[in-house]
Amino acid sequence: SNLLSVGFGAFSQTPIDMLSIPSKVEKLCNGWGCNMLHLNNVFISQENKNLSLFNNKILMLKSNLNEKNFDVISFVLRNATKIEVPSNVTFISAYSFSFCTKLNDISFQENSELEVIDDKAFSFSDNENIIFPNKVKEIGEYAFFYSKIKSIEFLSDDELLCKKSCFKYCNNILIVSFPFVKKITFNNNAFKETNDNVRVFVCVGAEVDCNQKKSV
Repeated sequence: SNLLSVGFGAFSQTPIDMLSIPSKVEKLCNGWGCNMLHLNNVFISQENKNLSLFNNKILMLKSNLNEKNFDVISFVLRNATKIEVPSNVTFISAYSFSFCTKLNDISFQENSELEVIDDKAFSFSDNENIIFPNKVKEIGEYAFFYSKIKSIEFLSDDELLCKKSCFKYCNNILIVSFPFVKKITFNNNAFKETNDNVRVFVCVGAEVDCNQKKSV
């Protein structure tokens, strides 16, 4: 096969549960796996040096094809129940954890380099509690849209941007905590249509730029 890339939403709303990736594929476009509810098995050609399957559950890419570092989470297999994110990951792609309805344990290796959680990355996911590491700088639009998250903590110790509707329709959410952040920006409707009992905690002295109806 001469296939080099897979575009956004290429297999959206298809019943595909197994995917074989040929040797020449270099790029899986951000969001290529949106609305893929059943993909539980991925096989990568042994000749493909651009993609990797970590722990047989996390499909990973290189942000720079000229380097050896697989630092982008592209897709998490939908039957995953427990995930440990490698410390070198800097970017969680759009839709990568979306519809992971069996996932109940997400952790991060020590000294995590994670900086960006992209749009709809955890939308429609079922994990109830997550603690994100300290280098996270950006939470994408609709990142946790319709997720079943109850408690979420960001250990970010510098500036953090929460983009539009990132927690929209998180109907089960009770606690969102930013215990070490120095400056945090909530874009429009970050908490729109969330649980009325949600409490947002920000460390004392932090600069908060907020245009929300809910109290922070």
